[in-house]
Amino acid sequence: IGFPPSASSSSLSNTSIFYKDNWNSYQNIFFCGKDYQLVLFDILFFNLFYLYVGNSVVAAIATYVMVFLYTFFRGSRGEDNLARRTMIDKRFLI
Repeated sequence: IGFPPSASSSSLSNTSIFYKDNWNSYQNIFFCGKDYQLVLFDILFFNLFYLYVGNSVVAAIATYVMVFLYTFFRGSRGEDNLARRTMIDKRFLI
């Protein structure tokens, strides 16, 4: 008929239309709670690259590039994973 169901019906008042995420799988695509590990990784990468090159400016630039790469990689792989699991085409993700 083309009309949406009534939201005031008694059968819909006690049911939830949202999916309960018991395993926090939605939150796993973000860097939430991983700040400490990421800072330690950045410091370790900076120090190792500084020991290898001997120049702090070059080590800082390399660390910045590394942060950019794993942020980009995490974002692109997260979009691929989200598109695959929800069966929504990747073009529709913002």
